[in-house]
Amino acid sequence: MVRRTWSLRQLAVTSLLLFALLPAGIVGWTLYRSMMQSVQALSERIMADTAERVQTEALSQLRVANTVLSALVEPEPAPGQLDR
Repeated sequence: MVRRTWSLRQLAVTSLLLFALLPAGIVGWTLYRSMMQSVQALSERIMADTAERVQTEALSQLRVANTVLSALVEPEPAPGQLDR
């Protein structure tokens, strides 16, 4: 069995690449995770704000519709006020 030895140049290049790429990879992965968490939090906040605005506007429109319908339709007389 022939044992392969590494030259000093190969060892230096390999170690320098490892020490350069490993921290860069870790920083990139950490930034990616942080970005994904930020995007998730921001999208949840935007959805909650949008839902609140839609609900507020829908209730406002329903109040206006109730006012308009009340003005168009006369109220139903009470049972004692009916003419026979």
